[in-house]
This record gives sequence, C-alpha cells and structure tokens, in this order.
Amino acid sequence: MNVGYYFHLPAAFDPDGSVRVPAWHADVIRGLAEACGTITYFAHHVAPSGTADRTIGPPSVLPVDVGPRRRAPAMSVNPTPTLRRIEPHLASLDALLVRGPTALLPSLVRYATRVPVVAIVMADYTNWRSDGSQPAWRAALIKGWIALYNRQQARSLSRIPVLTVGRALADKLAAQGLTVETVFPSTIREGDVLSAEDASSWRWDETAGRDRPVRLLYSGRLVTEKGIFDAADAVAELKRRGWSAALDLAGWWLDEATERRFWQRTEALGLAADVRCLGAIPPGPALAATYRSADIYVHPTRNEASVAQSLNEAMALHVPTVTTRIRENEAELVDGVNTVLVEPRSPVALADGIESLLRDRVRVADIARGGWEWARGRTLERSCALIADHIRRCVKERATT
Repeated sequence: MNVGYYFHLPAAFDPDGSVRVPAWHADVIRGLAEACGTITYFAHHVAPSGTADRTIGPPSVLPVDVGPRRRAPAMSVNPTPTLRRIEPHLASLDALLVRGPTALLPSLVRYATRVPVVAIVMADYTNWRSDGSQPAWRAALIKGWIALYNRQQARSLSRIPVLTVGRALADKLAAQGLTVETVFPSTIREGDVLSAEDASSWRWDETAGRDRPVRLLYSGRLVTEKGIFDAADAVAELKRRGWSAALDLAGWWLDEATERRFWQRTEALGLAADVRCLGAIPPGPALAATYRSADIYVHPTRNEASVAQSLNEAMALHVPTVTTRIRENEAELVDGVNTVLVEPRSPVALADGIESLLRDRVRVADIARGGWEWARGRTLERSCALIADHIRRCVKERATT
C-alpha cells in the first residue's frame, strides 16, 4: 500500500529528497512504512527545534512539501494553500492517514474524497488548561478556538473510520456517537525491550535513598502540565523526610519562561545540585541507557490522552514507575500491580508514592516486574502493524462499496 500521512509537526527538507524530523516521529513514520509498504509523508517545511533530528526518506518514505506551517486558526480558516499541494498526490494513494488533533483534519476529510481517509486521534484539545504564562485574553482566545475546532472535528470524524490511542479517549469519542477502534502508541522497538532473562535477574539496589541519592527520572516535554514543578517539589519533600534524592530531566523546553521559572524554583528549594537537565535524548541506545540508570521513573502528569509513551518505555526496560491517578492512567494501569498511582498536582502525594517503593523492596520488585509484563508487548512494530491492519480493512471495505 501507498498510504498518505499528514501531521502538522514540521520537517526540515534536504536537497536529496529526505527530511529531518524529531527522532520519535521519524521512528513512527518509518514503522508505518514497514507495516504498510510506502508512506507519502505530507510535511510542512519549517525546521524542527528543541529535539534531536533523524533523517527519513526514499524509497519507503516519500516526503512532500506542503508549504510553511501556519498557526492553527489560520489553517482552519484558509486551508487552501496546503490542500493544493496535497491534491496532486491523492490519485497515487491507497489511503490517507491523518494524525490529530490537527487544524487541517476537517478540511482534509471534506477534500480528499477520492481515497479512504482514516483519522488517528492522539490527544484531546479540550483538556488544555492555561499554566498562567500567557495573558488572560490569549488563554480565552485559545479556549474559544478549541471549542470551535472540537465541534468541527466531531462532524468530520462522524464520516470516516476513527482510531484512538487510549480507552478513556475512546470512551469520550464514543459518547459523541462516533465509532472508534482503539490502538496504542509506542516509540520502543522490540529489540529495545528488556529480555526476559535480564528482567528475571533484576535486583533493586537497597542503597538508593540511603547511602546514595535515589535517582529519579522524567522524560518528555518540559512543560508545567507534565508536572515537572511537582517533581522538583517532591525531591525537596523527600529530602525533608531524611531521604537522599536527585532528579534528572531528559527532554526539551517549549518556552524560555517555563525554563526560567523552573530553575528559579529549584534554586529556592535548595536543589541546585540535585536536579539536572540532560536535554533531549532520541529513542535508541542512549535513551535506553538513561532509563536503566534511573532507580524510579516519575511521570506526574496532569492530563494525557493515553498512557504516556515515556511510561511505556520505562516499563519495557523494567524500571519501577510512579505516575498520577488521571482517568487515562486508571483506564489502563493498576495501582500496586504495574505502577504506583498518586494524586496529580500534589508533590506530597508524589513523594509518598516514591517513599512507598524506597521502604519496600518486595513492592518495588513487583511494580517493576508488573510494568515490564504490561509494556513488553506494546512495541512500535506491533503498534504500526495494528494501524496498518485497520487501514487495509478500510481500503477493502471502500473497494466493495
């Protein structure tokens, strides 16, 4: 199959016909190409920033420049410049996969009538909350646009097959009267999952938190909604309780204001020597080594569309995890079996969860093993194969109608 793929994340186009995109996105596109045959990748030509780049291109990935990326409201109001660049390629496609939410989704559903269009919804814009870093008037405009887009998206999704990445989001879309199939996202390849032999030989280092700092890790976007301030405050709380603790952040800052406020906060807490930012680490051996060097992976997120991919990565490498009791996590994970769930927006609760592992080596071993059992089948190859199977079914159904 030749499957078109659109998502608004920008790409840097090179003269040889290849493109450079953030590493996680490159791996997803390459995985889809392996599962489908060929991916015609419709990409905006603004170079990505803040994340490590990875190159993809012919023969399995055919990049198409669809023009500069514009602000979401502008894309919604005037999609024509982008659609005109996509239109000449539609005849060569067997199907078009649109990753959303994205401002162009409603327009693509209306426009690309000659091929089956499949949407894969990865998040819920309506979960957005201002972190206070922007003026109230701008936050109000964003919320207004989200409400408008959500209505447009619901109408569009009612006309096409819909995939989504978590049970909670699937339930929400189903409540809108949509027929939804659930898949799962992944960025970890089968060869990167910890082997059963290594998982069986894993032992908790009982010196963590006592004779040396317990090394906590967070990986992903460095934004307020992911709970990075809560993680820093939890380190300070653990130290007040007599534990030795340190926090590593493996990710990228989306804005300077949040970065500045975060380091001011750690300085005020006396954590200058205990919190490090490792920068963005692309999927692969270096990221796997970073996970394996951690004692506990923490993900104090305030909202997600599904279980975070970084949680999946940590679990697949047999790292015990602590995350928040949000709807998306509760729909997939079991507290005390494959993770520790704590209340969101509470550094004290996060510290409690971490401390429960530090005090009980049997519990921490059970959590690590349970997480590994849950995550080891959720690989990139299986994720892309499942998506490809859905697309093939849609193509077959379209051909018989």
